[in-house]
Amino acid sequence: AQDRLRAGLIALDEDERGAVLGYLLAEQLATVMGVSKESIDIDVPVMELGLNSLMAVEFSARTGEAIGVSLNTLMLGPSY
Repeated sequence: AQDRLRAGLIALDEDERGAVLGYLLAEQLATVMGVSKESIDIDVPVMELGLNSLMAVEFSARTGEAIGVSLNTLMLGPSY
C-alpha cells in the first residue's frame, strides 16, 4: 500500500501532492484525537490542536504505518 501511495504521490503535481498528504495526515491526526477529519485545520500547528505527548507518539506511529515516513515526535513540538 505504501508503494502505491508513493507512486501515486509522485505522479501528482506539487500542489496536489501537498493537498493529498495534508488530507492523509489530518485523517491520522483526527483518529488519534478522536475527532472528525473535517475538524482538523492543517494550517494550524499540531501543538495548537491540543495534541499531548501520548497522542504525539501514536500519531507518529500511525503516520509511519500509513505513509511510510517516520516522524520523530520531537518534530511535532518542543515539549515532546
